[in-house]
Amino acid sequence: MNPLKNLRVKATGIGSMPHKDTSYICGFILDNFPDLPFWPQLSKIDPHENMLIQYSEHIPCVVADLEKKGAYFDASGDNQQQLLEFYEKFTEGDFEYFSMSPEYAAGFYQMLKQIDSKKTGILKGQVVGPLTFLASVQDKEGNLLLYNEELSDAVTKALAMKAVWQAKQIMRANKTPVIFFDEPYLASFGSAFCNLSKEKVISVINDVVEVVKTHVDISVGVHCCGNTDWPMILETKMDIINFDFYGFGKYFILYPEAIKKFIDKGGMIAWGVVPTTEFDSTCTQEVLLDRFRIALKELEKKGLNKQNILDHSLFTPSCGMGTLDKSLADEIVKITAEFAQMKI
Repeated sequence: MNPLKNLRVKATGIGSMPHKDTSYICGFILDNFPDLPFWPQLSKIDPHENMLIQYSEHIPCVVADLEKKGAYFDASGDNQQQLLEFYEKFTEGDFEYFSMSPEYAAGFYQMLKQIDSKKTGILKGQVVGPLTFLASVQDKEGNLLLYNEELSDAVTKALAMKAVWQAKQIMRANKTPVIFFDEPYLASFGSAFCNLSKEKVISVINDVVEVVKTHVDISVGVHCCGNTDWPMILETKMDIINFDFYGFGKYFILYPEAIKKFIDKGGMIAWGVVPTTEFDSTCTQEVLLDRFRIALKELEKKGLNKQNILDHSLFTPSCGMGTLDKSLADEIVKITAEFAQMKI
């Protein structure tokens, strides 16, 4: 049974937050998302928590660049030894090899401490998605890791194992893990900036799901903060689809058959109902609720059952908030939590 369906408050966050006090932000998250808290990624504390650097440890040929707050890969030398060690660890299921050190994920370690005394039974974690990582990391000549077939397979498997390691740490804390893969790169699909085929995208996404589920029986989600080919994503093996409803909901609901098929197989939709970078004083609960109700009515007209949709729904901000002002991020968290408790 999906552990998310019967949550009292069906809301959570994306990952990145602008805070510098790990104890405060973890407590704030637990207070506002008591049923489904997430651990915060805090890049303003340390560049090690940059989305690419945070998951770069022990990935073959990938080098963190703290000064530029990113990562690059170096396949110019003999990389066979690195790949050999990686595949040995992968085949052995050596999850500790794929761990995140404390300086790379202060929010994760702090949340594990603070959640211990809480009644909440679930903790959401997140990992940068393989497509986004592969499309963001390049060598010194500007060649993208995405098009290096030898290394891209290893990276995909490594990121999946980092999700497994996270899940196992959460399970050791006697909580149920839910892990999302953050894939902003999916917004580029179909544009001149992305020449990947639909089949390739589905294959990569399914690969990480399959690796994760081989080792841990958990729900796995994908987050995309832009518009993409939604039937393609709904066709994957992901259990949860999280997207920027506020900005792109009108495109998502154009595919009622794909949405229904996804829900009917037990999938959950995490609607990003509260905007982040676009947030202003006009984003009241009434306005946000009206937007969501209109979308629900459109889906009802196309044959979907409203209550069935709501039973398979979560609510989140539209995207991560690491670049926002701290007080604004706090306000968005509160509004998201309140939204999930409103009568829809």
